[in-house]
Order: sequence, then C-alpha cells, then structure tokens
Amino acid sequence: MKNIRPTRALEKRGGISPLALTLHVLVVFICFVGILLINYWPDQIDLREGEVSPRAIMADKRVEILNEQATEDARRRAAAIVPERYTFNSDAINLGSTKIEETFVAVDKAASAKKPDKPLDAKVVKELKLKLPLNLSEESLRTLLELGADERFSLQNGALHIFYKLMDDSITEARLDEVRAQTDKLVEEQMAASADDTRQALVQLINDAVQVNQIPSFEKTQKAKREAMAAVQPVMTIIPKGAAVVREGEMVTGDQIKILEELGLYKPRLDANRILGVCLMVMLCLGVLYGYLFRYRQDFTSNPRYLYVLGVIMVAVAAICRLLMEYSGFLTPVAIASVLVTTLMDRRLGLLVTGVQALLIGVMAGSLAVCGVGFLTGAVGVLALSRVDSRNQMIRATLLVGFSNFVAVVAFQLVDGANVQDVMEAAGFGLLNGLLSGWVAVGSLPMFEHFSGITTHFRLLDLSNMNEPLLRRLTLEAPGTYQHSMMVANLSEQAARAVGADPLLCRVGAYYHDIGKMKRPRFFIENQMGLENPHDKLAPSLSTRIIHSHVKDGVEMAKEEGLPDVLIDFIQQHHGTSLVGYFYHQACARSSEPVFEEDFRYPGPRPQTKETAILMLCDGLEAAARTLSQPTPEKLSELVEKMVKHNMDDGQLNESGLSLKDIQIIKQTLSKALQNIYHARIEYPDAGPERKKVTQLRSSQKKSS
Repeated sequence: MKNIRPTRALEKRGGISPLALTLHVLVVFICFVGILLINYWPDQIDLREGEVSPRAIMADKRVEILNEQATEDARRRAAAIVPERYTFNSDAINLGSTKIEETFVAVDKAASAKKPDKPLDAKVVKELKLKLPLNLSEESLRTLLELGADERFSLQNGALHIFYKLMDDSITEARLDEVRAQTDKLVEEQMAASADDTRQALVQLINDAVQVNQIPSFEKTQKAKREAMAAVQPVMTIIPKGAAVVREGEMVTGDQIKILEELGLYKPRLDANRILGVCLMVMLCLGVLYGYLFRYRQDFTSNPRYLYVLGVIMVAVAAICRLLMEYSGFLTPVAIASVLVTTLMDRRLGLLVTGVQALLIGVMAGSLAVCGVGFLTGAVGVLALSRVDSRNQMIRATLLVGFSNFVAVVAFQLVDGANVQDVMEAAGFGLLNGLLSGWVAVGSLPMFEHFSGITTHFRLLDLSNMNEPLLRRLTLEAPGTYQHSMMVANLSEQAARAVGADPLLCRVGAYYHDIGKMKRPRFFIENQMGLENPHDKLAPSLSTRIIHSHVKDGVEMAKEEGLPDVLIDFIQQHHGTSLVGYFYHQACARSSEPVFEEDFRYPGPRPQTKETAILMLCDGLEAAARTLSQPTPEKLSELVEKMVKHNMDDGQLNESGLSLKDIQIIKQTLSKALQNIYHARIEYPDAGPERKKVTQLRSSQKKSS
C-alpha cells in the first residue's frame, strides 16, 4: 500500500519548542480525560439509597430492567424441584453376592457335620444363625440344613441369578422395599418345583442380600440445580418513556437507583480507580499517536500548526461524540476525524487516529460495539479517500461511509441478540451517523485547511480551474508561457504518477510555476512569436537579472492572490540554484573582467520534494525539446538523458528525496511522453494545377446550386 504524502511543503518553517510541545500534549490529554470522565461526574442531586429525592425524575426513554428479585425467586423454585441425583455403587452387588455364597458355604459345612441319624440340635442352629452374613429365621435355616447338598447348590445358583436380576435395577433408599417385593414372584417363577418353606427361606436370603446400589451425589445434584437455574429466563421489568422513576419527596430505594443507572440518569461518584484507569488509557493511546508522529512524521515537529490542528480535530470529535451519545452510542461520528485527517494529512495517520479515537469513544460509551463500529466505519472512510481527484469521489466516499456504518451496526446488534425493533432503530442511527460524518467533515475542511496551512486535493482542484484569475491572465498576457505550462503539467503529471508522487499537485504546480513571466512576457522566448528579442540590446548580467526576476515576481503575485505555500514552493524551487548558461557564457565571452558563476545562478532553494524536482526536470525538457529541428525518438531519449544527468551533476536533485530508481523511472516516462508529443506527422503535398481547377469548378457549381 502506497503512502499518500500530504500536499504541503515539508520545508521547515520554524520548529516547536519543547515547552510548547509539552503544553500541547498536556492540554490534549486533559481534554480527553475530562470528556471521558464527564459522564461520571457527580450530579448536583446526590441521590443515595434511603435518601429523600428533592425532585421527581422521569424516564427519558423506554427501557427493560432486569428484575433481580423476581429472577432469583424463579431460579430458586426451579432448583427446588430438581430431583436428587445418584451415583451407582457397584460394591453393593459384589457384597450381596459374596454374602449369599458365604451363607451357603456355612450351611453346607454345618449340614455335613450333622450326623444323619440325629435331629438338628437347636443350640447348633442358633449358633449358626449368629455366624451367617445374612439374616435368616431359624425355621428357614433348618429348611436349608435339611436339604441335600445338590439341592442347596441349585438353590444357591437360583438365588444368585435372582439377586443379580434385582440389582440390575436402580435401587435407592426409597425404592428398596419396592424392589424386595418382587422377590416372591421371581422365586415362585424360577423355583416352582421347590417346597413352599424352601422358597420362603430363599426369599429371606435374597431380600437380605439386596441393598441400595444408588448413593446420593451432592455434586451431581448441585450441578443439576445450577443448570435448572441457568435455564430460567430473566424476569424483565418494562419502564415506559415518561414514567415516574422517583417522585418528589419519595425515599429512594435500591431498585430505583438501578433503574436510574440503566437510564443513564444516575452518575456514580468518581473514584480513584476509575480516574487512574481513564488516565492510563488516554496516556497509552496518545503515547502511540505522538510516538508515531515524532518517529515517522518529523514535519509535525517542524510546523506546530499541524500538531494543533490534529489535536483540535480529535478533541472536537470526542466532544461531539459525547453530546450525541445521550441519544445513541451509534451516533458517535468517529469517521469525521478519519475523513479530516486522511484528507488533510495522509491515510496512515488517518487510520491510526481512527483506531485511537474509536478506542477512547468505546471506553466513553462502555461498549465494544460502539468501538468496533467506529473503527470499521472510520477505516472505510480512510480507504475510500486514499486518492481524491474529484468531488464526485468525495460524494461516493461519504455514501460508502454511511452504508458501512449501517452494515456494521446491524452486524453488532445481531451478534448481541437484539430484537428486530432495536436492530432497525440502531441501524437508522448508524446510517445517519455515517452520512452526517462525511458531510460535516467536508463542510469543515476549508476551515481546518486555512488554519493548518495544509493544501488538500479539493483546494488544488479549485486552483486548477482555468477561470482562476492568475491562469486567465496568463492565457491573455503570456500565451506562450501558458502553452508551455500546460505541456509541463502533462509531463510532470505522468512522471509523478509513475514514481508514486502526487500527480495532481504536480499538475497544478506546473500551471502556476511561471506566472512571474506575466510581468515581462516579451523577455521570454516563448512569448516573442518571431518579434525582436529584447535581450539582444541588453548586457548579459541585466538579462540574467530579468530572467531571475520571474521567480521573485511569481512569488509576490502568488502571495497577493493567496495561493498556498505548497504552490509557492513550485515557483521558488523549479529552477533551484541552476545556472543561466546562455547568458553566463555570453558574459564570459564579452567581458575582460572575471565573471562569477554565482551571479548567474538562481537564488534557489533547490527542490525540496519529489514533486518540485519532477517539475524542474519537465520544465527544462519541454523547453529544450521545442528547439529540436527533427525530434526523433533517439534524439528525445538522448535529450532526456542529458538533461537529467546535468541536473544530477549540478546537485539540483540532492534534497528532493528522489531515489536513483525514481530517476530512472522518470527518464523512461518522460522519454515516452515526449515521443508521443513529437511523433512523426505525414506531410501532405500541395495540390497541383489540375487539382486546383477541379476544386474551383466544384466550388462554383455548389455556389450556383
């Protein structure tokens, strides 16, 4: 991306003192801090919760306020109905199955110890009952002991199968009896061949083994409650426009304070943290901005008016944003600063100012959306104004800024989840903001242009009008110079465009560079038109002073007409300190006294910018090319090479900022341009006698008809 250089002279015209610079930065800093903090400055009515309001306060707009108490109650109700959450306990299955197996092992051992011909000893049964891991009645235990080993083994397998089936269910403390109630049915279905007392013993054994396998989980329960609370929609209270928020003599409540804060009618007290935060933010933003200026734009330190105008633009736009923010944050016209700085200075600085301004305005509004919309819209304005060569381009840029603001506002509102009505209202503000920003910037441009001394493309376009007084006089009083200036303008514009300089500035500078010749037009060869050359009767030194005077006369005429300094630079610098060689050599040939070369050189200064250097080259080349009797492409290229080399050897381009690459491109461009101007033309032969007779005959026939 090319850096578009501002159309102004970069010659130092007096730097800024350290004290003035410090005061300037301090004033801008204080202004920004004050503007950002004014929204939080204590009001005359210092309302506190529990105090009596001295006046009624009405809502100036419709707002929806979060009803925190109602929302909290709804969330508590949602959390209260959340059932308890559980964690599965696999140990319950392992423990129960182990108890069943151990019980049957103990019964088998006791049964094998009993003598077949003797009845069961009641004492042995009681002792065995106490040792078993499961609780069985003595009758059930006797039943199991009296069974055969194979039948007990079958019962053990059946008991484990039924146990596992029951434990597959989620068993909580509340459902334990419900699950155990299913045991009778399952035992009856699977042990139908067994005796009733056997089935009853098995039911007792299984029911005692079945235990709770779902343990209450505090973490899961709390998580479910939090999710239920989060799913509750906030309860909003609608405050219509014009509603009384606080009545006169009414005690102010905390809810009323919150409503006033939402309406923007309550201004919290300043605190040290807020002041420190705002100061640090402003300090950081201004530090980046001024650091860039002092590092890359030394012309700002050499001309304090540039700094002052930049500061005024930024502070004024911030103040306007603060006023319009009362209606909507999307009415803040950050793009005004973007358009003004880009048009007056350049687009890189314009983009930097846009970022700084948008960030500070976003802090002021407390809104990322306002910051984002301001930056995006301002950036579009900067890019749309990268090169303005007509007023129609400015109109298109203004429309583009308005449209981009509209789109950016809609995008941020949709991201925020706003309803259709709010989106359309904000989008309307955004469109109005974008259009007004462009129009206000264009309307205020002449004022800033005047105070800064910066010449914009709009001013140059006005000065390029051939009805301008000086140009109109030039066509009448020095027509040869006028034609020469038009040719030079064409050449310099092409060369400037080729090397990335300002073509419009070169063109307009060429229009005015020789206006001083109007004072003595016949002393310059392009205006003599075959008449006697007055220099033939003058001494070379006097002729030189007359030739030199067109620079001084041109500067005086330009100042009288109020031409900007940037065009006066073209008049002063287009000859640099070059030598009037013709009269110098003539003086050397005629005089027996020593001739000093300095007396025949222009006073200068040498070209200080690419644009004035390009004009110097084009001015000399156009005049020299007209002296060629046969301007062939080879001769024109040789002339360009010779003229450029002469100026380089003479040091005329040393202070212009042109690189060797630029000079090479300029030579190629000018060679091609001159060849297009002085291309070969077909010579038509004179009509012979017979042709003339035919022509005369046809003419007489037309007259008679």
